Amino acid sequence: MFKRGGCTAAPRVAMRVLAWNCRGLGDPRAVRALKGLVNDEAPDIIFLLETKCKTREMEVICRKLGQINKIFVDCCSDGKRRRGGLAIFWRDSISLVLKSMSPNHIDLEGLGWEGNPIWRITGIYGYPNDEEKHKTWSLIANLNNSALPWLCFGDFNEILAQEEKKGGLLKPQAAIDKFRKAVNECNFRDLGYTGYPYTWSNNRSGEENVQERLDRFLANDSWFAIFPWCRIHHLLKRHSDHIPILAECNSKATINRRRVRKKMWRFEKAWLHQPECDDILIKS
Repeated sequence: MFKRGGCTAAPRVAMRVLAWNCRGLGDPRAVRALKGLVNDEAPDIIFLLETKCKTREMEVICRKLGQINKIFVDCCSDGKRRRGGLAIFWRDSISLVLKSMSPNHIDLEGLGWEGNPIWRITGIYGYPNDEEKHKTWSLIANLNNSALPWLCFGDFNEILAQEEKKGGLLKPQAAIDKFRKAVNECNFRDLGYTGYPYTWSNNRSGEENVQERLDRFLANDSWFAIFPWCRIHHLLKRHSDHIPILAECNSKATINRRRVRKKMWRFEKAWLHQPECDDILIKS
């Protein structure tokens, strides 16, 4: 079981969902970064993308995290050609049932709490290549097959607006529109965020640096009926070129004392105009 502490004790439906494109867990430093992230944020559900691991390797990592409930999707290929790989862990306090999975998604149903209806969560890993991104939108369309409250999250490998990209050439508007169409057809809304605006960086410096908001949480209206106080946090960068993102899903307004006690990091847009900003954030 993950350790958890510091939250208000008032009875309510509450859940913390963490998603992170870790870009490989074969490096012990990446595993240490993951353990630190879990200890700091105490998530109830963790979705990991691009683990670049096989099931037997993820089992070892799972034991290091002290978690029992898990589902793995093996990475493709071997050696330096490894790519992909998904994993999801959850605490015993949450009941999840697997509905479907593939190299690009894990779809589960939750049994709810306190008389609330069954709900659904889907972790997505979007196809990274431009010529295959239409497969991501087809996958989401095929998963849109029920009226359940639905939270969909992960690395979609696409942006929803030109403002979600910094540096490099403009994204083709047609590509953005296809993602927006997929979101609208599922009646999703973007849950927004607090923190730094971009979730991925190419880790280059100066004019060669490109950053995009590729990772996000989406949800339909019936999800909000259960979790009207859902807040998304872009966390600090750890090891990967993607930052972790965390959803705090609450049925009632509440104060998380864990976050109050910690020194909070806030990003000011004005910092973007400082020439040293990119290098500091890339190295952090």
